[in-house]
Amino acid sequence: LQPPARPKKPFDTSDGDRYVFANETTEIRNNQVDFLGPFEVADTDQALFLRMKLTGQPVDVMIYPRGVGDLWRDGMQRGAEAPPAQAPLARFVLQPHQEFRLKFKLPQGHYYVVIDNSNRIGSVSPPWNPLSAVGGNAAIVSYTSELGDEDDKF
Repeated sequence: LQPPARPKKPFDTSDGDRYVFANETTEIRNNQVDFLGPFEVADTDQALFLRMKLTGQPVDVMIYPRGVGDLWRDGMQRGAEAPPAQAPLARFVLQPHQEFRLKFKLPQGHYYVVIDNSNRIGSVSPPWNPLSAVGGNAAIVSYTSELGDEDDKF
């Protein structure tokens, strides 16, 4: 891209009046974990709206409170292979070529959406691939994360 051009947004978020935290695409290589966020749920009557589409092999998606996510990510950056200190607040498997849409009613706070393309914690284990070092088994996830009223239609 040449400035001032910007990357194309994967989803149309012009409908409604939800606040859009992110509308982008991320690549998670084999044996990697990606932390999206943190995203803030500011009021008790709000919800986190996630919309995702995957190209590649299935991956695990989990939602963790920011405190748990910060400790876990810090440990991984220091080389620790330990799982997070608590179970996720929500967990699902994202399947390829199917749009996922769901809203999560969460208490006030900050949250990470974690995408796991490894065999560390989730239920999906990517198969061994000799090309993993050069991008084999990569998962490309387009997503939008929005904040809205819990009674908003999605």
